[in-house]
Amino acid sequence: MEQTRGYRDLIAWRRGLDLVEQVYLLARHLPPEERFELSGQLRKAVVSVPANIAEGQARRGPSEFLYHLGIARGSLAEVDTLLEVALRVGYFCEPDLVPVQALLVDVRRLLQRLIEGIERWSGLKDPSLPNAEPRSLSASHSPIPTARLNSERRTPNSGPRSLSASHSPVPAARLNSGRRTPNSEPRSLSASHSPIPSARLNSERRTPDAEPAADKPRDEPNP
Repeated sequence: MEQTRGYRDLIAWRRGLDLVEQVYLLARHLPPEERFELSGQLRKAVVSVPANIAEGQARRGPSEFLYHLGIARGSLAEVDTLLEVALRVGYFCEPDLVPVQALLVDVRRLLQRLIEGIERWSGLKDPSLPNAEPRSLSASHSPIPTARLNSERRTPNSGPRSLSASHSPVPAARLNSGRRTPNSEPRSLSASHSPIPSARLNSERRTPDAEPAADKPRDEPNP
């Protein structure tokens, strides 16, 4: 059984080489002042078409193959544009470009069929397509944990979260003991909170009308 020759079996690659030959023939008829300008750019662009087809196929990965096919398709458009420039400035006539333009259409069609076939086989998309939309950042791709996202999610009219006992650095028992209502009066100093002993407080407690006790006359000694 004959083994496959890889990219050499691709029709797009073969037709790309035919296009290189035709463009090189045209580049020879450009004026000397365009030797390193239009002529050099034209030859470089046309060689890029079969070169990227071969490189993409040799890498074996479908995503890399699609990437290089996209480059080859861009180089093909560059060749078409440079030939149009040479035609408009008077370097060529329209009949001179008929064979090359037919090859351009043929290679472009083969590249498109090859790209669509790889996309169907691999399920991938050409990374060079301009209509590829970026993926939205979902919770699964977010670097912030889902629990933190849900806890910090607020409605547009929601205000700042109040400092509850669970988030307060002060213990809950201390918060509850020090909580007062707007009309509450200061707490009286009870015996349990007073630094003076209870016995001393009781002995010194007097009513508002109480008068100090009169001194008791002492017994005088008998003469």
